[in-house]
Amino acid sequence: AMKTPQLARCRDILSKFEKSLPLVGLVGEARAAKLLYLALVSRLLDRIVSVVMKGPSTGGKSFVVKTVLQFFPEDAYSCRTSMSAKALLYSKESFVHRTLVIYEVAGIQGDFASYAIRSLLSEGQIDYEVTVPDGSGSFTTQRVLKEGPTGLITTTTDIELYRDNENRVISLPVNDTAEQTVAIMMAYAVGSEGVDFGPWHELQEWLAEQPVKVAIPFAPAVAALIPPASIRLRRDFPLVLSLVISHSLLHQATRERDAEGRVVATLDDYEVVRELVGDLVSEAAQTSVPQTVRETVTAVRECLGREIELQSLSPLCERLGLDKSTVSRRVRQAVDLGHLVDSRPEWERSGGHPLHLRVGTPLPEDRMVLPTRQAVETYLAESCRVALDPER
Repeated sequence: AMKTPQLARCRDILSKFEKSLPLVGLVGEARAAKLLYLALVSRLLDRIVSVVMKGPSTGGKSFVVKTVLQFFPEDAYSCRTSMSAKALLYSKESFVHRTLVIYEVAGIQGDFASYAIRSLLSEGQIDYEVTVPDGSGSFTTQRVLKEGPTGLITTTTDIELYRDNENRVISLPVNDTAEQTVAIMMAYAVGSEGVDFGPWHELQEWLAEQPVKVAIPFAPAVAALIPPASIRLRRDFPLVLSLVISHSLLHQATRERDAEGRVVATLDDYEVVRELVGDLVSEAAQTSVPQTVRETVTAVRECLGREIELQSLSPLCERLGLDKSTVSRRVRQAVDLGHLVDSRPEWERSGGHPLHLRVGTPLPEDRMVLPTRQAVETYLAESCRVALDPER
């Protein structure tokens, strides 16, 4: 057995990871990097967390992914830029407890490739029967089994993946602000010092040798406090728990264990995960809208003035301080959510036809789905009082 690495004894490994990011040239995407890091740690679990990074072209999505991968040994993941429809099925490479990284979702060619990835994510394997010649001029069937569990990290410029795949991943937006553009240019200008990835790889190799047993004593309290706002929460809540388990396993050298030898997750683990994905879970459950959508709809309302419709993106670009392609992408997302209305027929929405954009359904007040740490602590304390005083 490997000796416990020094890095494993750190009480806040993700903060140490975050401090390393500028040293490798990554700025302004700490949340995205930390979430991807935990998703890659979850490869050790039976329920692996998958992530799709979304944003405009040249937004830096692939750079964020490549940067995070440097902190992991190569056997933790398998990278592709594209693949044929049945490449996963016939690949000799093992995907068991690994994360499949596809740098652009467009590289997943065809419905079968989409189905294969969906099977790996949901069923933990691809079980497929194919027809093959039997050598006598006839045909027989052959079962092809590709085992997982396997996670997925990919990027896209699209607003949404194919819906059946979208529901199985966490959607992570890239930072598309003008301030982020300035920060990136400054990072290039200043340069970076580099990082010794050896200790980080050693940490992951050590983790891969440890038992994957975690108890989350507060999980029922969190579940009880989550409003059943969307059926999608049936999939998202287990992913939240997987992230809590991943954070707990990452810090197992500084965590207590129960009588069964399981690492005991703490509310510190939950608080970190809630900070990383709380808004994303709420947006997926449609109890809140992304801040970028809120800003864009507000800007459209301000640009309209006394006009009924906005017929050009130019005033919107000027107000938001963003380029046309980024603003156009934000507008499409707001239209998809119904908060803006593009009244042009579908065939006019490309090719330079004038906009017919107006405000749609009112923006809702943001309502977070995942309860705060304080709410969980209050619930647990009240439950304890009731248990001690049954007459209550």
